[in-house]
Amino acid sequence: MSLDGRAARDIIISQYVTGSGLALLLYDHLLTLSTEIELVWPAKMSPVKCAFLVNRYFCPLVLGFICAVNSGHWRNLNDKVIVSVNATLLCHKTLNIVSAVEPFLLVVGTFIICTRVYCIWGSHRTAFWVLSTCWTIHLVIDIVLVTLFGVLDMSK
Repeated sequence: MSLDGRAARDIIISQYVTGSGLALLLYDHLLTLSTEIELVWPAKMSPVKCAFLVNRYFCPLVLGFICAVNSGHWRNLNDKVIVSVNATLLCHKTLNIVSAVEPFLLVVGTFIICTRVYCIWGSHRTAFWVLSTCWTIHLVIDIVLVTLFGVLDMSK
């Protein structure tokens, strides 16, 4: 298979996986909405609640945006448009934004998981320090990688 054929196959697979992920996420929202309304909405605002809400509502928006851009039906994003500097710049900026948002959402998701594990482990002080250390290391690595690749990208 040629390089172009493999690239096309990989793009199609990526589109299907992203679309499937969005469909599963929306299905999960439908299944758990009543529990969320009962337990989360009346709760006092806290960092955990904010993280939950960002994870719950911002992730589907980002996935929907990615699906829309990759679908081939997005207005002015097709092979009939003559690519200009502005269109290339717009594509480049979109990629940079998505590349920055995805690690942020990953950090929010891991924060929620760490909070849940902390509760499961009985809210012990040792569990807090182990989990917060691991989460902080994860956060620093994400920031370094996003910054490093952003700087490398800007140097081109």
